[in-house]
Amino acid sequence: MQNACERHRKIDKEALKQAVAEKPDAFLKEYAEQFDCTPTAVCYALEKFNITRKKKTFTYSEKSEREREEFTARLKRVPQNKRAYVDESA
Repeated sequence: MQNACERHRKIDKEALKQAVAEKPDAFLKEYAEQFDCTPTAVCYALEKFNITRKKKTFTYSEKSEREREEFTARLKRVPQNKRAYVDESA
C-alpha cells in the first residue's frame, strides 16, 4: 500500500536512462510520447535524476557541399604529419 504522501511516477528512472542511452539525440517530445507524459515532465525527470544529454547540431547557414568536397580534396594532399588542428572553443 502506498503512503499518502507518495506519488506514482509515470517516468521510471532506469527506463529513462535506457531511453536516453539508446537515443541521446531525441527531442523531449519524443521521450514524452514514449512515457505518455508531457515534455516538461521529461525535462523535470532528467533534472531530478541527474541524467544529462548532449544534443549536437551541426548546422551552418552557408554550408556548401561543393566547397566541402574541394576542401577535403585539398586536405588529402597535405601529409598527416604536416596537419595542424585548432580548437576555437575556449
